[in-house]
Amino acid sequence: MNVTASEFHAYLEKFHSTLEDTATQHLPPEVVQQLFHLSIRPSGIRGYVSTQFGVAYEYIPSLTGIDVGTSSKRIEDFFLNTPGRFHRLPIPKSPVIMLHDGAWNITCIRLTCTNAPFPFHLKGPKAQLILIDCHFDGLGWSRDVVGAEIYGNRLASFWSLELAVGRAKDEVLAALVEVNKAAASNISLAEYINSKKQNTVLVQGDYNPEGCERLESICQCLTALGYQPVLVRDVPEILGAGLSQKVMVLGSIARFVLTTIRLNPDISPRSKSPCRAAGSPFYCTRTVNADRS
Repeated sequence: MNVTASEFHAYLEKFHSTLEDTATQHLPPEVVQQLFHLSIRPSGIRGYVSTQFGVAYEYIPSLTGIDVGTSSKRIEDFFLNTPGRFHRLPIPKSPVIMLHDGAWNITCIRLTCTNAPFPFHLKGPKAQLILIDCHFDGLGWSRDVVGAEIYGNRLASFWSLELAVGRAKDEVLAALVEVNKAAASNISLAEYINSKKQNTVLVQGDYNPEGCERLESICQCLTALGYQPVLVRDVPEILGAGLSQKVMVLGSIARFVLTTIRLNPDISPRSKSPCRAAGSPFYCTRTVNADRS
């Protein structure tokens, strides 16, 4: 089942109300104002539900409240309000930005595309694009975007009220981690984000005595190399966050993830295991997700 306009309206209302309430309760006021989904305030929210492909929402300072519309157009054409004549051009133009399925959290900040009747195209349901202060124009048409998110996924299950609450709390947890890391480094949050956040690395492993020693050793090495290691235990014990939720929150702000895995000590020394190749008979340190820089 695909999401309806009323269901998407309920999602947007639940997400933003939960985010504002939770952030106000757990974050300093100046940090609340820096959260992306609360930074463009006061503003209204316009939602877009395509019955063909995708959904989107944007923040519009001149509006109040939440308004959601539907269209049979693809989400790109519906959101951008591009003229139908563009698709009848004798020589079709390729999109400036092509997001393949799986391209997630792709963010364009202060992007200007001139003479671009097709600024972007999402190729699958697992594609997502975030636009902040962007301008598009071409062939007498133009579109300005203050802040928006465009998704290929229009399944109702992806836009449930339960996920609205979870995503709002995840955003607050991620902000809390960064606030605490900035305080630990004795610098402002703005300085931390500008100079250190891009080098954040999530380090995972066992939390038994031996595992903790291993994790601390890895963190020291990463710090010496100029990275900012974070551990699951760095996530505050609030909002009822479980282990998987904490990992997802930290993974979302990390440049990459390192996981240490304890292997069976009875493995033969002659075994060509990846851990022996890495120089350790018991542990393997591997990169879980690619560098997103």
